[in-house]
Amino acid sequence: MTTFALVGAPNSGKSTLFNLLTGKNQKIANYPGVTVESSIGKLDQHTTLIDLPGLYGLKTNSLDEAITRDYIIKDHDNKHLKKFSEAELDYHTLVVVADSTKLERSLYLCLELKKMKIPTILVLNRVDLAQERGQEINLSVLEDELNIPVLETSRFDLNSIEQLKEKIQKTSSDTKTKVQSINASKINHLINVDNWSQENFKAIDNVLAKSIKKKITPDSLSNKLDSFLLHSVLGPLLLLILLYVIFQTLFEFAGPFQDFITDSFDGIASWVTTLGLNETLQSFIVDGVIAGLGGTIVFLPQIIFLFFFIGIMEETGYMSRVAYLLDSFMIKLGLPGKAIIPLLSSHACAIPGIMSSRSLNNERDRIITTLIAPLTACAARLPVYVLLLACFLPLKYQGLGLLGLYLLGILSSFIIAFIMKFIKPSTNVQSHILELPSYQFPNMKMVLKNVWNNALVFIKNAGTVILALTIVLWVLTYFPKRTAPNEGIEHSYAGKIANVIQPAFEPLGFDHKLTVALIPSFAAREVMVSTMATVMSVDDAESDSGLGKLKEKLASQYSLGVFLALLVWFVFAPQCISTFAVIKRETYGYKWPIITFAYTLVLAYLLAFLVKSLVA
Repeated sequence: MTTFALVGAPNSGKSTLFNLLTGKNQKIANYPGVTVESSIGKLDQHTTLIDLPGLYGLKTNSLDEAITRDYIIKDHDNKHLKKFSEAELDYHTLVVVADSTKLERSLYLCLELKKMKIPTILVLNRVDLAQERGQEINLSVLEDELNIPVLETSRFDLNSIEQLKEKIQKTSSDTKTKVQSINASKINHLINVDNWSQENFKAIDNVLAKSIKKKITPDSLSNKLDSFLLHSVLGPLLLLILLYVIFQTLFEFAGPFQDFITDSFDGIASWVTTLGLNETLQSFIVDGVIAGLGGTIVFLPQIIFLFFFIGIMEETGYMSRVAYLLDSFMIKLGLPGKAIIPLLSSHACAIPGIMSSRSLNNERDRIITTLIAPLTACAARLPVYVLLLACFLPLKYQGLGLLGLYLLGILSSFIIAFIMKFIKPSTNVQSHILELPSYQFPNMKMVLKNVWNNALVFIKNAGTVILALTIVLWVLTYFPKRTAPNEGIEHSYAGKIANVIQPAFEPLGFDHKLTVALIPSFAAREVMVSTMATVMSVDDAESDSGLGKLKEKLASQYSLGVFLALLVWFVFAPQCISTFAVIKRETYGYKWPIITFAYTLVLAYLLAFLVKSLVA
């Protein structure tokens, strides 16, 4: 087995090439800090390809850059490299992916690898964009100057991808050059003492002067768009308008798809009732299994639309502009501008958001970002928000209400970060790089592929938990079986458990039914909807009419103050179990998961109590 590794600066299209070469889906976005974990794929039966986190050079600051640097220099003391086998660590050749539109920056790493005599293939990616802007490169001269193979690629030109694949496969038959292992501290010393930076910049100027026949023209389109999108006043305003349109679309466009899903589950449930099954078995299938599946899949269209819009923003390069717009503000909170990226990612799911905090330059910033990431409104909260907002808001205002909840989460995370600025002061005085890529048309195939993958992950992770919890809840609410028609849920096991802990939630206006629904939501936010359907005795909650009945029952039994308290609770309450597992893994201990759970629980309770008290 022969191993090759893709390396290069962030936003060079490295992960896109990895996907095209291996066929394996990997998150792609036009901003630094996305590929925070390496991915492994196969070119063929005998060739392994590894996609490593992006880095600009061997002198690194952030954790994800250090992972790649230590892989390159074979400093295997880095604990993040333990997941690789010996064969995967003993690479044959590095494939350096460079952005053709920004060669001055992209060649720096290549020259560093040349100094260390590491076998390298240089890939000039996005050559289509460079050619559109008039750039002409003499590849043979560039190869001679660098003394390494050079290829051009474009994600829209599959022939160029195939040529790269063939080149890697052909290279695998060459004799492997033994790369000397070197300690990270030693490489930093060499870079500083030998003044690599000045030498490399001079060498880059010399190489480009000989190999570029016609220089690239400025990106006038990006400059014109940025004059509006990055304007100090228009930029934030346009961002808010865009977010409002996206959230309103989640309600409007997803409706027909949700109707189809709910009608389908309604038909399945009706068919089951005609089979003449035992009463308990029929209730288990209809109220347990079908309700659990329906309670998950019915909200999948809205989640798919959310992932779709996020993917478009990432692919076009606009997501980097969002980070730039908030950069100076984030610095005032004691965090670097790049910290906004994990927070934005957490709106899809807190797990990738927390993982992408590795791109920050020091442990303090990573910890603070990890602590506040769960406050952002992840997609798992969306089904709960949809249900509760529909109980007291007309459809035309629900998008505005949803935007308000998302903004509440964002502003709360900013406030907590500002408080932490004084509790745990920042000692980071280093500058950071926030790249603004050229605008480009999104690769819809990649966007849809990522949407599909995220949808499957949602169904697998959230759906299995929801189904299991729904069945458990059915057991708790169905048994012991009622002996009289007037016996309600308070006679079940769930009712008895809720009665014990309900006094703690009574100041918030939550009765025993809401308390029953809150308990399993600690494991998965989405289960709140199917739980409410069960405790409110709505038999066909997966159908459109069933959801309507559930909304009517909730609206008739609870006041506006209770609904607002519930919404506030779900904005701040502790995240799902999976989130805390990731926090433990990323912080290597139980300290920060426990702190995160405790402070979000206290915050949710106090603020929900305050809202309920103010809105009688």
